[in-house]
Amino acid sequence: MKNKRPSIALTQAENRLVGLKTVNPSLDFGNDRSVTKLNVCTTELRTKLGDYNDTIAALESKKNELRDLEKEVNDLSSIMLKGVGFNYGEDSYEYELAGGVRTSDRVRKSRITRMKSSNITAA
Repeated sequence: MKNKRPSIALTQAENRLVGLKTVNPSLDFGNDRSVTKLNVCTTELRTKLGDYNDTIAALESKKNELRDLEKEVNDLSSIMLKGVGFNYGEDSYEYELAGGVRTSDRVRKSRITRMKSSNITAA
């Protein structure tokens, strides 16, 4: 699961806000530069960051659900193909229609290629 996103800017601003409130709780330099404005901005950032982290958690949950469902579909698909192979044979037209490769259509390596690969692995 993906970790929640921390915000260094939020941590620094909250620490600075505590210090500024200690100096003067109504500190205001004009042009919308005040302790009150900083408090509002940090609260908004905290809220947005919480929403972001909640969204990430929900997406991770959906991703896990998709992965589980994909595995279930792959397993069922494989079992169904094996069932067709069992009922009709792996060299049947039905097996090919179900997505399998007929045994008569499989291309085997030539004898020389097999001998070369066995010599390479033995070396």
